[in-house]
Amino acid sequence: MNSKRSNLMNFLIKTCDKVSNAIIRDFYELGKLQVSKKDLVRFVTNADVKAEKIIIKELSHFFPDSNFLLEERGKIINDPEFDYQWIVDAIDGTLNFMRGNPHFCISIALEAANPEKEIVAGIIYCPITREIYWAEKSKGAYYIDNFHLERKIKVSSREKLSEAVGTVSSILGNYSDEEKRIYLLLKEQKTRFRITGSAALDMAYVASGRFDFCIHDIIKIWDIAAGTLLIREAGGIVSDFKSNKKIEEGSGIIGANPTLYSLIM
Repeated sequence: MNSKRSNLMNFLIKTCDKVSNAIIRDFYELGKLQVSKKDLVRFVTNADVKAEKIIIKELSHFFPDSNFLLEERGKIINDPEFDYQWIVDAIDGTLNFMRGNPHFCISIALEAANPEKEIVAGIIYCPITREIYWAEKSKGAYYIDNFHLERKIKVSSREKLSEAVGTVSSILGNYSDEEKRIYLLLKEQKTRFRITGSAALDMAYVASGRFDFCIHDIIKIWDIAAGTLLIREAGGIVSDFKSNKKIEEGSGIIGANPTLYSLIM
């Protein structure tokens, strides 16, 4: 047990360990299945729902009156007066999971029910590699590798878009004026980018300096809740395309180190 971690974070790590075991069994079962596309979608949806059930059960041990916002089940309100809400994406990167690609993760965030709806804790956990990214409000951001070695992380120090490598959610779609401006700027600067298929992992990678920025056009809150805290606690900036730090459902996001953020925005 690491002294930097609170009881809450140690509990979240143990919860993700347990969920990961179930997800990994389903992941390796995919390769054995000879199923139609419809049956495959049903199998993956069932895997997602099963993982959510475990998460709900485990997190309810920590806060018996827990409220939830989940990708598959939506909102679960056990106590309208309770001070916190769990925001959960049991498998972020579902299409990767479905194709047998190990680039997916569990994302769990704890949101305070104050007017700012602050995220006070977040974890992004990779079931296949067992890599863990976690952060708590005002305590910094951390990475645990698959050898259980832990270190504090920070965003990259890259200062030029021409030298940066980032991620985008898509190069398709009907872009807003803000998005068009950003993509034209990246093209002019010959900025390199990747499309990975997991918004949560993209944000974790920005927080740890593996990527310099991430841009996602239409987001769900469960995709970015934990990642937003990670980037901010690692010294980066996250906002929507209009520089609003409070990100609303369905808007786009950009996360980056302060220098690159100022160049892009």
